[in-house]
Amino acid sequence: MAVPTRALGLALLLVLALPLLWLSLLRAPALRVDVGEWGDHAYLSGVNAPERSARESYRWTTGQAELVLPNLGGHFRLLRLRLHGWRPAGLPAPRLSISADGQLLTSVVAPPQLQTYELLLPYDAITPVRRITLHSDLLPNTLDQRAIGVALDWAELRPFGAAAAPSPWLLAGQLVLLVLVVLLLHALVLPGGWAGGGAALIALALAAANAWQPLWLAPALPGMLLVLAGLLAATALARPVFARALAPWLAPQPARVVWGLFIAALALRLLGAIHPLFDMHDLPFHLKWLADVAGGQLYIYSTPSEFQNRPIFNPPAGYLLLLPLQLLLPPRLAIQAGVALADALAGLLLLWLARAAGLRAPAGIIAAVLYWALPINLTMLWWGFATNALAQPAGLLLFGLLLQLARRPRAAAMAAFGAACAAGMLMHIGALALLLALLGAVLVLGWRQRAPAGRWAVVGALLAALAGAGLIYFSAVIDVGFRTGGRPGLSALLAVGWADRWLRLGLVGRGLLLGFLPTTLALVPLGLAHLFQPRWACARTIVLAWLLACLLFLGAYLGLGMVVRYIYFAVPPICLCLGAWLEALWARRGRAVVIALLLLTAWGSAALWAAGVLMRIKPSVVPLTQ
Repeated sequence: MAVPTRALGLALLLVLALPLLWLSLLRAPALRVDVGEWGDHAYLSGVNAPERSARESYRWTTGQAELVLPNLGGHFRLLRLRLHGWRPAGLPAPRLSISADGQLLTSVVAPPQLQTYELLLPYDAITPVRRITLHSDLLPNTLDQRAIGVALDWAELRPFGAAAAPSPWLLAGQLVLLVLVVLLLHALVLPGGWAGGGAALIALALAAANAWQPLWLAPALPGMLLVLAGLLAATALARPVFARALAPWLAPQPARVVWGLFIAALALRLLGAIHPLFDMHDLPFHLKWLADVAGGQLYIYSTPSEFQNRPIFNPPAGYLLLLPLQLLLPPRLAIQAGVALADALAGLLLLWLARAAGLRAPAGIIAAVLYWALPINLTMLWWGFATNALAQPAGLLLFGLLLQLARRPRAAAMAAFGAACAAGMLMHIGALALLLALLGAVLVLGWRQRAPAGRWAVVGALLAALAGAGLIYFSAVIDVGFRTGGRPGLSALLAVGWADRWLRLGLVGRGLLLGFLPTTLALVPLGLAHLFQPRWACARTIVLAWLLACLLFLGAYLGLGMVVRYIYFAVPPICLCLGAWLEALWARRGRAVVIALLLLTAWGSAALWAAGVLMRIKPSVVPLTQ
């Protein structure tokens, strides 16, 4: 399809989407917030922690609580609130005043039993949101340390009367969103009907969200617009640089396809990370540690359960990398968006590593797509292993620089490798163990494959990085000390590990199946066997060394009971060996099989991520087994 024809088709699709979005907003259901259930924090403020009784979940309001709901149109006017104002015997019931957009609707005495109130809001088709304010008398502080007003069970905003035009802000925002999608797809210059099909799917998804659950889309619309604008700017500025960096190994057309897949993977991660409903499971810890690092505290300590609540040192490099984002975004978004960006960039770094390891371009592309598609990385993002996720691309960058240094031992390459090595070691305590084991295994397995100058350049840079990182770890250990009195000894830990060996092996096996999926995991032995051909010596060394290093964590878990089942660190080598084997299958008329495998993997991961973001469904029961 010629470019002008493609542009005309996308413009026509945009015109046809306008009535679809209009009708879907007219048919939008009632906006309902179940207070006390997960997700109410995106719409409620001025309330206490959730509580649950035998029949309902609820929150106690403070003296002033606010409910903010998107304005879908002037006909959404019927406000329904279910609440009560219970007080101990002898105390008067609280008076409750309910206002909408600063206008008082009613003032009542809240009864001790649950009561449903129905109020008609003033007609308003212009403002983007409706703000409902609840003012109430407080329970005397002598009875409860919290500010206790009334107990809110649920809130609902329903249509009333004849349907009116949708909110111009919401309709215009969705149209601008669709315009950005069309411009992005046009800029990606995707082959055939991929651009038109993608734009049509996005339009249908917007209409479906309007007609089914508008609360998923409307509050996230500003953030989605910023994300798409950023992706469009990145495509215009960075794609030519990306294509030139990998030429001639990667031809122009495959380079455009890879960039389009990268944008899709990054969009999926960022749109989930910035959504108002989504908070990483471990976000509170990272918020505290990011604030500590921003305040100048570089020595962070914790007692994580995976190390049996022993005091450990958390290195600060990951939080230092996130600080520039904090200049642009709130801390919550800086952490979540930064980790999502790093995880998506890791796929491009894996492609670069495949090139440096001597694999062909199709094998590198398949490896990168698998990295983006496997559910284990998105599961890691949901649980909030922020520094672990940052350590993954750091390791890929490190080994790409290692191969460059071994081939061309120059001062600039040596300095870059040393800096990347030190940064990786100071990213996460698990990454330190992985990198040390991995670098040692690579040096041992690949020592004879490199020229003497390359070998000693790598060793020299590694020793310099170890000296710098070691000083920080050594000083941190002095501060932590060895306050581990009363802990079981080594023999006791080994005895417990042997007694629980089948349980632990079962958990690890289940984690591998869930994280890598049975189909792809079953192909790993074939990929490893394929790499034993003489021409893949470099790639084989990296993959085998990486997998052997990952056994370090499994050994610590099986033997000592430390819950360091960091099996997501095995994603890069598994993707590399699968990419090499699937590329050979592709060349033997197995294209349909390879595409079906990649699409099935990507669909499952995307559905898992969407369910985790929008409905808080855990992608795994035990986080570190995935």
